[in-house]
Amino acid sequence: MSHGEGWRFLLLGVYLERAQLIGSLLEVCFGDGRKRAISDHFALTNVLRMSCALEPYLRAYTAEMQPRYILQFLMLDEDFPRSMRFCTAQMESHLRAISRRAAMSAAAGPERIAGRLAARLQYADLDELEAQGPSAFLSTVLDECAAIHRAAYETFVAYPLEERLPA
Repeated sequence: MSHGEGWRFLLLGVYLERAQLIGSLLEVCFGDGRKRAISDHFALTNVLRMSCALEPYLRAYTAEMQPRYILQFLMLDEDFPRSMRFCTAQMESHLRAISRRAAMSAAAGPERIAGRLAARLQYADLDELEAQGPSAFLSTVLDECAAIHRAAYETFVAYPLEERLPA
C-alpha cells in the first residue's frame, strides 16, 4: 500500500483503537472500581497476554510480575508499540502529516488534542499516578482518545463542503 493519506488514516485508526483497548483493559484490571488489586501471578500474566505484551515485558522486567511494572510498561513505555504512550505519539505524528497534506491549521482540532495527550503521557510520573490511583488518569486518557476520534471525524469526514471548495 502506498504510504499516502489513506495509509496514515489507517494507522491513525489502528493506534487510536489500540490506545483505547489498552486503556480499557488497564481500567478494568487496576481501576478504582476493583474491590481488591490484582496481585496473582497468573492474573497478571493474563493481563499481559491480553495486551500482546507478555514476551516484551519479560524481556524488560524478567519474570518479576508486579502491577506497578505492568502499568508502567503498558502505559508509559516509549518503545513498546502497544503502550499507550507509543500509540499517542504515533497518532500525533499521523495527524500532523494528514493536516499538513490537507493544508489545515494545527492550532485547533485533532492534532492539538493528540499533542496534549502525548505530552500528558510523556511527562506522567508513575509515583503520582499510584498515589492518586490510576483510574482518574486512565479515564482522562480514554476521554481524550474519544475526543481525538470525534475531532478527526468532524475535521476530515463530516466537514461542510463549502469549507473545502475554492471560492
